[in-house]
Amino acid sequence: NILSGDMSIVGPRPERPEIAAQYEKEMPEFRLRLQAKAGLTGYAQVYGKYNTTPYDKLQMDLMYIANPSVLEDLKICLATVKILFMPESTEGVAEGQITADAADQADAADAADGDGAPESRSGKRQEDPAGRSRREEE
Repeated sequence: NILSGDMSIVGPRPERPEIAAQYEKEMPEFRLRLQAKAGLTGYAQVYGKYNTTPYDKLQMDLMYIANPSVLEDLKICLATVKILFMPESTEGVAEGQITADAADQADAADAADGDGAPESRSGKRQEDPAGRSRREEE
């Protein structure tokens, strides 16, 4: 895709369409990332981590787009190679942190049980203060 001109080497990383649609509902400015070609690596991937929030990644991408620089692109490319060997750059998602996939799964579970009550990982149901059935946290 880079050789055909559809992508650049450095730019905001593309999101799957369903994830992008969800982020755009929560953050309408997420669409601004489309002002630049998607890249193989990007500012948010180098200076953020796996568990950086989507909003923070958006801020980083918008900073990159607003200040284009060949020197910054070179720094990002070199940093990309460096982070491949740094284990802390691949930190996982913190306990309880909501990711797009987790939110989709929770919404699907709520829709499947039909009561609209949020569910926890434990699978146990309890009553919330309004008397609706909920699953309790472990």
